[in-house]
Amino acid sequence: MRCLSFIAILIFLAGRPFAQSPHGKSIGELDCSSCHQSTTWKVEMNKIEFDHNLTNFKLVGQHNIVNCRSCHISLVFSDAKTDCYSCHTDIHQNTVGFSCERCHTPETWIVKNIKLVHQQSRFPLVGVHQSIDCTRCHSGYNNLNFQPIGASCYSCHSNDFTNARNPNHITSGFSTDCETCHSIDSKFWTAQNFQHDFFPLTGGHKIDNCFACHKQGTFAGLSKVCISCHLSNYNSTTNPIHGALGLSTDCQSCHTTNPGWQPASFTVHNNYFTLAGIHSSLPCSQCHKGNYLPSSLPNDCYSCHTNDYNNTTNPNHQSAQFPHDCQTCHTQLVWSPSTFNHDGQYFPIYSGSHNNRWTLCSQCHQSSTNFAFFTCMSSGCHPQTSTVNEHNGVQGFVYAAADCYACHPQGSGGGFNHAASNFPLTGAHISVDCIQCHQNGYTNIPKTCVSCHQNNYNTAANPNHKFLALSTDCSTCHTTVAGWQPATFAIHSNYFPLVGAHAAIATCLNCHNGNYNNTPSQCSGCHLVAYNLSQNPKHQIAGISTVCQSCHNTVAWIPSTFSHTTTGFALTGVHLTLQCSSCHVGTTSGLNSLCVSCHQSNYNTAANHLAQSYPTTCEMCHNTSDWTQSTFNHQTTPFPLTGAHITVLCGSCHQTGFIGTPTACASCHQTNYNNTTNPSHTSLQLAVTCETCHTTNPGWQPAAFPIHNNYYTLAGAHTSLICTQCHNGNYLPTSVATDCFTCHTTDYNNTTNPNHQAAQFPHDCQTCHTQSVWSPSTFNHDGQYFPIYSGSHNNRWTLCSQCHQSPTNFALFTCMSSGCHPQTSTDSNHNGISGYVYTASACYNCHPRGNGGGKIRVQHLRIYN
Repeated sequence: MRCLSFIAILIFLAGRPFAQSPHGKSIGELDCSSCHQSTTWKVEMNKIEFDHNLTNFKLVGQHNIVNCRSCHISLVFSDAKTDCYSCHTDIHQNTVGFSCERCHTPETWIVKNIKLVHQQSRFPLVGVHQSIDCTRCHSGYNNLNFQPIGASCYSCHSNDFTNARNPNHITSGFSTDCETCHSIDSKFWTAQNFQHDFFPLTGGHKIDNCFACHKQGTFAGLSKVCISCHLSNYNSTTNPIHGALGLSTDCQSCHTTNPGWQPASFTVHNNYFTLAGIHSSLPCSQCHKGNYLPSSLPNDCYSCHTNDYNNTTNPNHQSAQFPHDCQTCHTQLVWSPSTFNHDGQYFPIYSGSHNNRWTLCSQCHQSSTNFAFFTCMSSGCHPQTSTVNEHNGVQGFVYAAADCYACHPQGSGGGFNHAASNFPLTGAHISVDCIQCHQNGYTNIPKTCVSCHQNNYNTAANPNHKFLALSTDCSTCHTTVAGWQPATFAIHSNYFPLVGAHAAIATCLNCHNGNYNNTPSQCSGCHLVAYNLSQNPKHQIAGISTVCQSCHNTVAWIPSTFSHTTTGFALTGVHLTLQCSSCHVGTTSGLNSLCVSCHQSNYNTAANHLAQSYPTTCEMCHNTSDWTQSTFNHQTTPFPLTGAHITVLCGSCHQTGFIGTPTACASCHQTNYNNTTNPSHTSLQLAVTCETCHTTNPGWQPAAFPIHNNYYTLAGAHTSLICTQCHNGNYLPTSVATDCFTCHTTDYNNTTNPNHQAAQFPHDCQTCHTQSVWSPSTFNHDGQYFPIYSGSHNNRWTLCSQCHQSPTNFALFTCMSSGCHPQTSTDSNHNGISGYVYTASACYNCHPRGNGGGKIRVQHLRIYN
């Protein structure tokens, strides 16, 4: 028989076009005998010679003992996936990704290095977080749900922030970025991390008590200005009195944060007494002696330097009766050398004819309070009779010291040399008689032109000097040449800048023609002819402005600088070659930049434009090069075409034109919405925002249903199911039950550990199981309620109903069923126990672990013994 069967198989295979391996092409040239016997196709696992480690999935750990069919569900071995989640249900409910190997190994599902794994996450565990129970943060920990949570401190510690009272974080306006003050490494909430850099705490501010400044219990809105805290210090300071002196309330201009306000600077000292030279390096105490009141220290030199004045011998200030205004000769740098040089600055008394001719300053300077006053006639030096005789015939001579000095500034003989004076005579001044200028003597003669020529200035008419408010400094334009000619005009740019080609104009007459009063300053005043004759573009016809400088500069007319792009209408395509007057007729202002403003006739005569109400924004379809190059791209509109919309004819949507076409799905698909029965959109009152569930794919498929939780919450393993697994193509609300047992009856009936049917477990599966996985379940009878799998009751029962006799209420139980604890023996065992009652609840109250003794008995023994 075996031989006949083998022959039949050979005949069957021979009758086929070619034999194919049921394991697919990936099996290659592997000999069948590596796994199969010649007598049968059945595979004996312990006889397989195939080395799985030669594939791209080596078998290690638990994979070594797994039955091949657990992974190779079909006979085509290449169908088996190599990623973990293809075989292993994601019990983490898609909360940690699909890279199982990050935490697990093939050896065991138990994660031995969970802290190390956490260190590789976006929230490494440091400080007190290392010892916190996982459930404190991961509320779904017991269900192995590690839904990502916020990584910021505030996301977990908002209650700590809200309830903080010392200080009150909310009223203080503290940031919710906890790490700005607190350290994640610390075990406590101490604010050791807080940086007060926005107001550095230095010197006297370096205090431990925050409330010394933040007195209102709030840390918001406190001013950083010194005076806001130290106004009382400012007001009470008396040396000096800050308020009386009007000192600035900007305390840091003088003080630092050092305690006691010392040392202090006084940067505004120059407002009261200028410190320069050697004064700037003196310590304050050297002058003030600790007293900084304004009245305590004079601000004149002599008051401090009386001894220096009295002890000076070269020259002897006292005997020479020098004035006390020291600064006229000395500076604040040093006393010597002094800046007073009588011979060099004023008159030679230590050299020349006057050397050794005097002994006291008062011989010439007879007023001890005014050394500007002097005389040449004292002590018989220059008596009037002889002096007058010596100047016989000298025009303008006056017997007065000032006149002597005017002609004899060096004290020597001879006449006055005007060329050596501070007003040399040039040009027309040479021939002028002295008395014409020196009408009032030879001293204090002004040197400014206008002092003599004010009348010339006032009467000048071309141009009118007064009207133009020209400078009275005549020398800026004129020289001393007679007739005021030639004249320059250096301030021409104040009226009209001469730049570019204007700077090269030969003479003023080219523009002014001898008239300097009415020359126009506008370009068109001189260049109107050029404007009128311009051809490219024709300025007059186009209405181009006569403000030439808007396009041209003073260097040359061409190239002009006008860029049409700056108007907001760039010239491209055909527009580039148009004459300006084609669009600008008589004016360049007020022209509309919309295409249709010029091309309305093109729009009106174009096919379909009027009939179908095409938009008049021509640029949506056309360009400036050619009308026929229409390039309308619907993707640039607020409604890009995708999916089934791509092949729809325009008229299908734009039935009444292209203006105001709605973009909401329901505006076109309301009928589809109303007629849909699986499920009925209207009866379920689904939103008419179709895009919530559908895309633009043809046939409305595939469709999502993100509001499934409004009808039945999908969580855990349910989130990875495909719709047909539960609905089988029927999406009516009545087609799918919402209780666990209806779908999982088979799971309930086939469960053996424990046997749900035999134990008569209730059908409300969710009391023990979650939507993530059936196992592990959350029901733990020994840990949560009563030890029935351990202790005295282990192996003493077979059915749950032995204790839980009400199949609908497992909260009820009895200890007396099946003769477990008959009343006679139980009563005798409790003989003498006060308060004993033969009821199940009393049994459980005293024997919560099912063993002997009991807490009531112990309590009574303690009381009576």
